[in-house]
This record gives sequence, C-alpha cells and structure tokens, in this order.
Amino acid sequence: MTLPENLPVDFTAYNHLTFLPLGRKNKSIRSLGSKHTKGLLGRLNDYFERAMNELSQEDIVLFQTFLYGSHRGGFPIAIDKNEDVYPHFWKPTSFLWKEYNKNCGIPIHHDEFYSQDFTVLTKNELENYLGSIMKDYMFCARIHDSFKEEWIQHINKCFFKHPLISLYHRNADVIEAIEQSKKSPLLFIMKNPEQIAFWRNRIEIIMRPFRSLPYTAFERGFSDTEDTVLTVHGENEIIRLTSENRGLAVTYDVANDAISLDDEYNVVLAAKRLATTQRQFEEIIDENEEVIQKLLVFFKWKSLLKHHEVHIKEIQDKLCSLTTYQLNQRQVYRKTIPFFPSFKRYYK
Repeated sequence: MTLPENLPVDFTAYNHLTFLPLGRKNKSIRSLGSKHTKGLLGRLNDYFERAMNELSQEDIVLFQTFLYGSHRGGFPIAIDKNEDVYPHFWKPTSFLWKEYNKNCGIPIHHDEFYSQDFTVLTKNELENYLGSIMKDYMFCARIHDSFKEEWIQHINKCFFKHPLISLYHRNADVIEAIEQSKKSPLLFIMKNPEQIAFWRNRIEIIMRPFRSLPYTAFERGFSDTEDTVLTVHGENEIIRLTSENRGLAVTYDVANDAISLDDEYNVVLAAKRLATTQRQFEEIIDENEEVIQKLLVFFKWKSLLKHHEVHIKEIQDKLCSLTTYQLNQRQVYRKTIPFFPSFKRYYK
C-alpha cells in the first residue's frame, strides 16, 4: 500500500523524516512544537540520513515506494493532535497490505506501534534501536510488492515441499494401514504374540513424526482455511503462518525460500523406521496366512452383500410390509370380533 498523498507532511529542516498526523480526526500539521521536540527530531533526522546513505539506490526506492508510492518521503514520524511527537514508532506492518482513507487521519491502534518509548533512550540506545527498526522496514519493503494472499499461497506450496510432509504423502497409504492395523483385534489371534506386542510398541515411536500435526494439516496445509494469520518478523527476515483451526504453524525463511515446522524430526531416520515397520508387518502377515485367508473370505462375502445391497433392501422392505400388514389385520379382528381369541383357536 501507499499512504494517501494528502496525509504526509515534510519540513525542510528534517529532510529525512516524514510526519503523519495521528488520530482519525487529525488531518493536518502546522508546526512542530517545543525546543525539546526539535532537538529530538534533529537527532532522528541525523540518524536516518546516515541510514539512507548506507542503503543502495535500489533499496531507497523500495523503502519510499513501500510507504509513499512514486512520491519522495522519509522515515514516518507520528504527530498527535497537540502537534507533539508521539513517543513510539509505527511498526512497518501497520502500512503493509493496508489502505487508509484519504479523508481521515491515521487511527490510533496501539498494537500497530512498537512498545518502546524512544524519547527516553540515550544516543547509543536510540541508534541501536533504530537500526533494528530499519531492518523491519526494509524487510517489509522487499515483500510488499506481492499481496498477502500470494505469500500465503507460496508458503503453502513450500509447506508441501518440506521433507516430512513430502515423506508423509509418499507413504500415506502405508501410514494409514499401520495406524489401522495397530487397533485391529485380529492381532490378538495371530501367532507369535511377543513379536506382535513388540511391533505395536515400536509404532508409538515410528509414528511420532506423523502425529506431530493433525491429519488435515498434512493433507491440506493452509488451503481453504479462513483463519490463517501471517506475521512478519523483519529483523530475522522470516514470516510466520499459523492456522489455529488446523493446528498448524510454520516459519518461512524468505532468503532461503524454505519453511520449518515448530517440531522438526530427522526425516531420513523417520523414513528408515517407516520402511522397517512396514517390512515387519509384512512378515507378521506371512506367518499368519490362515487368518488372512479367512479375512479375505469375509471381505469377499462383504463385497457380494454390498453388490446385492439394493435387492436385499427390497426384500427387507417387503418383509417389513408383510409383518406390518399381519399386525394390522390382527388389530382389525380384535376390534370387530370380541371373541377373536376363541374364534381363532376354533378354526386353527
């Protein structure tokens, strides 16, 4: 986004600062107050002059385009309705992918400002503080050209390239089969119960990486979720993406174009363990061929029943109708013939 043209105010004495009226009804700045204020602004202007001189021309253009579009501007300083310097700097995310009404001032949202009161800092403290803030601003300047939704889509693509997520999708059928088999009562009628008990206990370790996220997170990532929150951390050049409903949080490293999960695992080891678990289960199956054959027969009958499900339903409906009809007939006899029980025995 860029700030509306009518809001920023520049003063010749502070050519590396741009002043913004703070408050929805505050739309203009006439002067800059006391000597103390002017001294503070002089120090800020000197610092940002040095900071801008250290930037490349490309970065200077990025910084100004991020905040002011095609117009020139310096570091944004908030001026309140009393024309005093507001003692907190705006976070650059206050301007990132946002639009402000040109007919209003900039509303006061305290969460959009850094918590540090910069007016109480010493010269060295202020310079160190401003150095970290400039990193935040330059990071936002570098990412602002792509819309927020585009970043979410890109980070989501990187999520599916993560080694653990990729491993899950290559072995989704195996993982599901192992999880289902662990719960199967058939395990308790198979041979070598000690081997099976060992196998079931090992699953708790092997499946830990694949249980670190909910099933929907592995399958869909951040797709089709409306509660996705994107948070920018400029000093470390990372973006955090979270979805509370999906139980998913990732950190995207912009420089390396890669994501990391909150819980990272040795994916090579996880792949080996998964392959070993699959092989051990296949050995259990081979040793219990009789049980498996009976299970296959059961599935065959189940499939046949499903194939004839419509006809079975029709027969059940007819039987139900006949039973209902017989019951209704008996009710009619009881109501119309008082000695129905005796009458029935007589003609039996």
